[in-house]
Amino acid sequence: MKSKQQNNFKEKLKKYFMAGVDFLIDTEGKVVFIEANSYPGLFRALEQKYGFCKPINEMKKTFTNENHFLFIETQKTYDTDSKYKYKKFKEFFGSDKVKKEIIKDLKKETIENLKDKILKLNYCPIIYTPFVKLKKILLDNNYHYILNPYPITKLTINKSTLYSKIKSTKNFKVPNSYSFKTKSALLKIIKENKLNKIVIKPQNGQRGKDLYIINDLKELKKIRLKKQDWIVQEKIEINKINNNFWDIRSYVINNNFCGMIGRKSKNPAVNVSLGGKTFKIPNDLEEKIKKASEDVVRQINKML
Repeated sequence: MKSKQQNNFKEKLKKYFMAGVDFLIDTEGKVVFIEANSYPGLFRALEQKYGFCKPINEMKKTFTNENHFLFIETQKTYDTDSKYKYKKFKEFFGSDKVKKEIIKDLKKETIENLKDKILKLNYCPIIYTPFVKLKKILLDNNYHYILNPYPITKLTINKSTLYSKIKSTKNFKVPNSYSFKTKSALLKIIKENKLNKIVIKPQNGQRGKDLYIINDLKELKKIRLKKQDWIVQEKIEINKINNNFWDIRSYVINNNFCGMIGRKSKNPAVNVSLGGKTFKIPNDLEEKIKKASEDVVRQINKML
């Protein structure tokens, strides 16, 4: 790859290149931002529901036959969806261009050894991994061939920072959000902001874990919050589908919307890893979600 092309390519990779953005639709039909993901999943479900995986197909418009990819996971995180993505990348870009590295753990020594191994390669593979520490150490060593590098991951996993910087627009709204550490601080926030129905989630939470939906503030007496940073938000009311809670995962590749899928569950935390099911979103919502998704990604890229 020529020097000028290489620099242009590195600039693209510094942005929020592969985005997974989650939304709710409230009872008034407005699109509500939930969160952004730097390592989005459900690619396999996309193909099952729609017959193809448009996000990976969209990537072919940016990457060339000269590009190599290196998937890095642990044995624990290399799940069905990761295996599917690895398989599809090999189909799209060639089995000789796509490799994987399954590491035993995320200890400092393991990460350092892996970093050294990558930097000694005689080519520059595009790293695709969920591991924040590895992204950080590669960036510190001036390695920029990373899908959704450390600054993106750091921003998207810190909900407090993200909610404070993402602003509501005509295309979507952001629920009022407040940070706290203790239950006494939470009660003060509730009183000062006259909150009634709330959602409590860990500041760096993932996959719907430790999520609390509170419809009656008396329920707070039963909750024992772990010692960590938390977010409390006003609860967004939605119209259920067949008595199921639901939300939308959308995909944006290189600033372009390229599909969405629904998640539903009897449980308010509709994450698939917690038992939620996927479904096709009605076509009449596509334009709304497209505008909201690309709007969110634009805002995030301006923060970088």
